[in-house]
Amino acid sequence: MDRRYEDRGRLYEETLKKIRDIIGCKVVVNSQGEIEEIHILAQDMRPPKRLLRDVESALMAGHGVSFDRRKVSIAQVSQEKITSPARVRLGKTEMIAEDKVYRIKVTLVLGSNEVTGEAWEEKSEPGGIKAAIRACLEALNLLISREARISPVDAHVVRMKDRDIALVALSCTIGREEHFLTGSCPVGTDEREAAIRATLDAINRKLPLLLKG
Repeated sequence: MDRRYEDRGRLYEETLKKIRDIIGCKVVVNSQGEIEEIHILAQDMRPPKRLLRDVESALMAGHGVSFDRRKVSIAQVSQEKITSPARVRLGKTEMIAEDKVYRIKVTLVLGSNEVTGEAWEEKSEPGGIKAAIRACLEALNLLISREARISPVDAHVVRMKDRDIALVALSCTIGREEHFLTGSCPVGTDEREAAIRATLDAINRKLPLLLKG
């Protein structure tokens, strides 16, 4: 994407973060410079329709831009959950077989908001847990601040006593600060799903920082 469109998305986000009750937001701008998606995390102090009107007014007054309301998703959390932060949870995973690869789709849920990310793996690749983690992070990027950058470091399934455990390590940069995150999850019937849950175990510990910008 052209850098100026990415900068425009950040400018829109800065405007929206000034609206009362909005905790964090993510604005996706397409290659034509138009708003493609708006994801908002807000307190549940006001109805979503009123919050949406404030978003429309702020972007029109501040930047002279309009958008399709259907492109806005709003996740609301109670004041109690802000003190004890909301958690991103796994909605579902899908694996689609193609010619020489598998496509993995991961849907994450935060409040009433759902986002989906995709990644692929060659059919010869064993396990596929790293592709599952990439898909998970692709979805997560639609929720977190643009100031945050998360990338996979390593992932393994290890045997501990009589259980297999998925272990995941991530690198997380927030502004100028770098964090090393780790998560784990026992393996049930699917190593990929366990790897995704281990990723979320690591991410949810830093979620308040990732949603700020």
